[in-house]
Amino acid sequence: MIASANSETAGFDSPPAAGADAARTESSNAPPGSTLRVSLLRNAPGIVLFAICLADIYQFADPDIWGHIRFGQLVLSTHHAILHDTFSYTAFGREFRNHEWLTDATMAFIYNHAGILGLKIWKFLLVAGTILAVVAALAETGASIASQMIVLIVAAAMLQVEEQYRPQTYTFFFFATTIALLARHNYRGSAPMYLTLPMMLLWSNVHGGFVVGLGAMGIYTAAAGLEDLLCGRGIKRAWALAFYTLAATLITLVNPFGIENWRTVLQGVFSPYIRSVISDWRPLIPALIDQLHSNAPTVALLYLLAIGMIAVLAVTFCFTPQGGDLPLAAAAAAMSYAAFNAQRNIPLAAIAAAPVLARHSSLCFERLRARNKVGPPLYSTNPDGLQRIQRITGAFAILLAIAAGVFSPRLQDDRGYPAGAIAFMKAHRLHGDILNDFDWGEYLIWHLPESKVFIDGRFATVYPFSVIHEYLDFYIDYWNSTEALKSYPADFVLISRTRKACDLMKRQPDWKLIYMDRDSELFAKRNSTAAQLPDEPVVGHVPPKSYFP
Repeated sequence: MIASANSETAGFDSPPAAGADAARTESSNAPPGSTLRVSLLRNAPGIVLFAICLADIYQFADPDIWGHIRFGQLVLSTHHAILHDTFSYTAFGREFRNHEWLTDATMAFIYNHAGILGLKIWKFLLVAGTILAVVAALAETGASIASQMIVLIVAAAMLQVEEQYRPQTYTFFFFATTIALLARHNYRGSAPMYLTLPMMLLWSNVHGGFVVGLGAMGIYTAAAGLEDLLCGRGIKRAWALAFYTLAATLITLVNPFGIENWRTVLQGVFSPYIRSVISDWRPLIPALIDQLHSNAPTVALLYLLAIGMIAVLAVTFCFTPQGGDLPLAAAAAAMSYAAFNAQRNIPLAAIAAAPVLARHSSLCFERLRARNKVGPPLYSTNPDGLQRIQRITGAFAILLAIAAGVFSPRLQDDRGYPAGAIAFMKAHRLHGDILNDFDWGEYLIWHLPESKVFIDGRFATVYPFSVIHEYLDFYIDYWNSTEALKSYPADFVLISRTRKACDLMKRQPDWKLIYMDRDSELFAKRNSTAAQLPDEPVVGHVPPKSYFP
C-alpha cells in the first residue's frame, strides 16, 4: 500500500525508496513513482530555517514599493480597485488594469498599521511559506535527506534576488504550493487538487504570475495523459487533471477586470518594450555577461548557480529516466526554459526543478554506489552529526537575518533616488508635469503628489505603446529622441546623471539645468519661473545611503 504520513518518522538509517523499483510500494496498484515520505521539516528543521533566512536575505526598497503602497492606500480609501490613471500626464484617465490591486491594498494596510517592520514580517511569512512548500514537494520524492538538503539550499539561494517587496512574492508562494500538489499527485497517486481553485482565485488578484501556475498544471496534465496513454493505463488521470486545470483557468476571470486581466498580463510578458527597459526581463546568458562585466560577482554567482542546477537536472534525469516523474520533469523543463528566456524566472525554475533534481540525484548516487559496491547509502546520515549541523545552521540563520536587517525598522533603498532634487523642488514650491527616469516614476508619485509623471513601473497596465516607445527613444538619445518633449510637453525633466538623456537635455537650447547632485539632474523650461531662480544650477549633496520612504 502507499506509504502513509507515518513514514515521516523514518530514521536516518531507514532508507527512503532510492531506486525505481525500491521506490515503488508493495502493492501492485501503486501509481508509478510512489515513494516513501521523508521530510526535512521533521528531520532537519534547522536546515529549513536557514533556507528561509537565506531566501529572505534581500532587504531593500525597489522602485515599485512606493507605487504599490500609494495605489493600495487609494484602494483602501475608495473601497474599490483603481480603474483609471490619475498619476501621469501621458496616460491620464486611461484604464488602469492593475492585476496586483489586492497586493497593493494588503501592503498599504500593513504599512499604515505596522510600518516598515510590518512589511518585513509580511515578506518573511511569504518567503517562509514558499520554502515550506518546496520542502513539502521534496518530501514526496523519496530522496535522501542529504539530497533534499543540498537542493533546498541551492533553491533558496536562487530565490533570494527576486524575493522583494513586490507582488511577485505571492507568485513564488503559490507556484511552490502548486508544485507541491503536483509532486504529491505524481509520487503518491493523488492530491487535493481542488485546492488550486481558491488558490487561483486569490492568485489572479494579487499578481499576474497566475498564468505560470496554470501553465505548469497544463504541462503536467498533458505529459501525464501522454504517458498513461503510451503505457496503456488510459486517460482517466488526465481527465481529472484537465478538469481542475480548466476550472482553475475559469476562476481567474473573477477579478475587477475580467478577461482584460489576461490580456494585460500576456501583453506584459510578450512585449519587446518591457525587455528593453526592465533588466529583470533580460535573457539569462546576456544578463550573466553584464553582471560579469559590471563587477557584480554575487549576482553573477547566483546566475551561474541557476545554470548549474538546470544542467545537473538534465544530466541526472537522462542518467536515471526511470524515476516515475516524467510529468513533473516536463513542468521543470518548461520553467528552466523560462529562466533562460528571462532572468526574473530563475526562482520559478528553482521551485519546479527542486523535487525532480532531488529524486534523480538520489537515484544516480545509489546507482553509482551499487555499481561500485563502495560507500554507505546516501540516506544513512549520522544523526548526531546532522544534529550538530542543524544547531550550527540554525544559529547562523538567525545571525544572517539580523545582519540582513530583517528585524530592523528601516529599509534601505536599492539604488540612488532623486531625494535631493525633490527636496529642492519642495523648497521652491516647484510642481508640474515631469518627464522622469523610468525607475523613479513611483518614487515621484509618492513624494510629489501634486505633480504628474511621464512614465512609471506600471508600464503595460496603463501606458500606450506610443508613450513607451517615445520614452525609450528619449532614454537612449535615439535619432528622434526629442519627440517625447514635443508630443507630451513637460514642465520639468528629472533624469539620472548616468542616462544618455542627460547629454540630450544639455543640448536643448530651450531647457536649463537648475539642479544637480550625485544621482540626478533637474531641468526646467528656460523661460519658466523655475529657471529664473538665483545661483542655478544648484549643486546638491546627498547622503551615501537613503531609506524608504
